[in-house]
Amino acid sequence: MLVLGDSLSAGFGLAPGDASTAELLRRAEGGVFIQTLHGLHSGVNPVSGDFSVGAEGDPGEKALAYAAEVDTATPDDVTVDATALSMVTAALDSLEASRRTRLQASATFDALFVDLATRVADPDAQAASAHAYRYALWRTRAAMLAYQARYLGTSAPRRYTVPVTMSVHQLAALPEVFGDIARARELLDANAILDPCEVPAGTVLLVVD
Repeated sequence: MLVLGDSLSAGFGLAPGDASTAELLRRAEGGVFIQTLHGLHSGVNPVSGDFSVGAEGDPGEKALAYAAEVDTATPDDVTVDATALSMVTAALDSLEASRRTRLQASATFDALFVDLATRVADPDAQAASAHAYRYALWRTRAAMLAYQARYLGTSAPRRYTVPVTMSVHQLAALPEVFGDIARARELLDANAILDPCEVPAGTVLLVVD
């Protein structure tokens, strides 16, 4: 949301809106969503003043664009229960609506990846004429894998078995877990814990360093 001052001389500022990234991308009528710029320190021409930088787009935006290509290229003899765009949109909306635990997010990603793999393996999609369809599916999957890596992080979680019943805060303070009580929230994000005040002995937790 753009917030202007009383006059142009007052300047302006940016304030957050209520729409998710996926919703904003659906509303857009064109253009490029740039997430990261590279080479700002080295791409300037000192003579002309021109400069160029590398740009990197959002993987969620790419996944939506590729999913739309899937739907456009779907062969007539391929039967699907839902469009690829609707499935990717639903996954992104679910993930961005609120911060999911690692287990919840992984389940969402896994369900989408299974659907994409099933579509690629469909016998009716193996003809040479369906190459664009299969290629768009693989591009959608690659974009969602990049989104997954950003959402969950690239570090593989380790497992820790709770030795005796204790609270999440006590667990986070253990040296073999985090050694930091302030990181209790990370245990809650990565695991489906029913009662943060009493985690039963024998519970296996995912710990993301």
